[in-house]
Amino acid sequence: MKRSLLLLILLFLFGKANAQKQWMFLTTDKSTPFWVDTLTRDTKVLNSYDSHFHVFTVWAKFNKGGETHMMRIGVDTIKRQIEYISEDIYRNGKMANSKVNTYTEWNNVAPKSLGEALVSYCRAWHHPQLMRKFIANSSPHAKSTGKKKRSG
Repeated sequence: MKRSLLLLILLFLFGKANAQKQWMFLTTDKSTPFWVDTLTRDTKVLNSYDSHFHVFTVWAKFNKGGETHMMRIGVDTIKRQIEYISEDIYRNGKMANSKVNTYTEWNNVAPKSLGEALVSYCRAWHHPQLMRKFIANSSPHAKSTGKKKRSG
């Protein structure tokens, strides 16, 4: 009984801590930090998608010119290609624009690019040792989420 209660408390605390860390720093491209959504319910692994196999769909975001851009991206981890599925743009916390890219092409991933970081992240999804490297790399950037702390 005590063991079950302890397990339940630990699961609650783990879930609460993870809910607060939805966005994880992924990489910086041309001085713009990119973040990836770490919530399991938003990341999908598809066996087949748009004539590609073993595709992840993930959300990534970056801030530019006072706007927050959130992109849904398809990542083919075998062919090392990405496809931009949709993009939402927010200004002052409100959605300013949203578009779904219905006729996009898959693009090859360039070395040392955001695409390569996304492929590596998706490959690490099922490999705990690789994922720990992403989490460790994210830790120094955790304070750079753009959220201001309240004083008082």
